[in-house]
This record gives sequence, structure tokens and C-alpha cells, in this order.
Amino acid sequence: MNKFRTRGVRALLLTLAAALLLACTGCGKKPAKPDEYGLAAEKSKLDGMDIGNGLQLVSTGRYAGLFVEDGSDKTVSDVFCIRVKNTGSSDVQYAHITLTRGSECYEFDISTLPAGQTLQALELGAQTMPEKPEELTVTVTAYAAFAEPLSMHDDLFTVTTSDNTITVTKKFLEQASMMGSEAFNIMMRLRQMNMTIITKAPAKRKNAQLTYSKMEKFISLLEEADKYKAEFAAVKNESTAQNMPYAYVQKWFKKTFPCYGKQPERNENLKIVNTPANYDEETA
Repeated sequence: MNKFRTRGVRALLLTLAAALLLACTGCGKKPAKPDEYGLAAEKSKLDGMDIGNGLQLVSTGRYAGLFVEDGSDKTVSDVFCIRVKNTGSSDVQYAHITLTRGSECYEFDISTLPAGQTLQALELGAQTMPEKPEELTVTVTAYAAFAEPLSMHDDLFTVTTSDNTITVTKKFLEQASMMGSEAFNIMMRLRQMNMTIITKAPAKRKNAQLTYSKMEKFISLLEEADKYKAEFAAVKNESTAQNMPYAYVQKWFKKTFPCYGKQPERNENLKIVNTPANYDEETA
């Protein structure tokens, strides 16, 4: 009898040990690390699901970074996050997506999503990701597409992946300050990418202000204005026979008036005194 009892106890202990082992499977599993956009994706049966209107739920996970959905830019962590791809042919202007289970409701807004592109959205109330997200029901409750294809706005911003920055123009920033505008929606998406946004410095256009009109205005201020006006007219006339007329005149002007753009010397009548460079000795 004792022998059978001993066997029974051993069997019970083995059963309990196996149960504990199964229960602890995954206990030491390390949580997913956030990627460069702040999303720690967690695989589920929702991954790759077509949710309607040409939208696909690429992945779900937990987000850590700046919360841009309400404009607060506060730092958050463990916020429910989804990635959605536009697999359709139309550019999406707006879509509202809900994930529900019983009384639970998680809401996401998608805006300005070009065809073929993927966008990351945070739960609007900054709710944490629920357990077993695959049990949630996904619904697109609102949808609107752009009437015309979107511009890629290369003139407004560029993305540099090497240093994780987005460079925007001053014009784009001005447009993005108007809530509800296309630029505003784009800016919201760009900021959500957790990349550094910098303003593009205006390009320096060499000699952009040295027009014929300004040349003539400067010449009129000179001590020997009449003489140089006649020479200016002659040079402009000669330039018409050149391959690059403006460059020809510009070269003459710079050599003839080296004081242009500098603090000039003036005579008693406050006229600019000019000392030309030796233009004839300059090699072409």
C-alpha cells in the first residue's frame, strides 16, 4: 500500500512540476525593443489583416516617445500603437479606426496616407496596449480619400535617413501652422516618426540681386555717372553677341566697380568715387 502511495505522490509531483513548467514558459521572455520610430511591435493574428478601404493593419505594439496626437508632445511609454498600410490606389485623406472588445474601445486617426505608404498611429487617449489584442475587432468607422493624387512635396521637406532628420522649409512651417491644412496633417505624421525636424536655410543665390536695374542704379550714384552709363549701355549692346550675355555684363561690372557692395569713398558732393580694376588685363 505504501508502495502505491509513494508512486502516486511521485506522479502527482511530476504532474505539478510539468504544470509549473508550462505556466512559466515565456516568463523570462524579454519584451520587444522599440525600433527607431518608438514602436515595440508584438506579433499577433491582427498582423497583415485587411481592414477595408484598401487599408491593411501591418502590426500592433507598444509605443514610447513623444505623444503628438493631441499636440502636447509629452513623453509617454507603453501606449497602444498600430501601423497601417495603404494598399489601395487612392491617397487617404482621413480614416478613423476603432479596435473593440466588449466595453473596451481603442481609437486611432489616420491622415494623409499616400497609396503604397505605411503610417504609424497612436491610440488617441494614450491607452496602453491590451492583453491578447488578436481578440479585438477592427473597424474603419470613417474614411475619405483625396480627389487628386498627393504631391510628394519635395519643395517643402526632405527626409534624411542617415542622421534621422527631416528638413522642412520655412514655407512648409507657415502652412503647417494652420490647423486642418494638408501641411498641418503632414507635420503631425512627420513628428510622430520620432525624427529630428530642422528648418532648411534658404539657399544662397550667387549674384541673385545683381540685376541690370541695380547695376544702373549704382552707376547713377557715381562721380562720373554719365561716362559709366554710356559704357554700361555699350557693354550691354556687346553682350548680345555673346553666348552668355548677362555673365559678360556682370564680369565687366565687377571689374569696373570693385567698390560695389562695400562701404564706398565719396567726394564733396557725396557721389561715389570709383577706382576700376584693370579689366583689360584680366584673362578670360
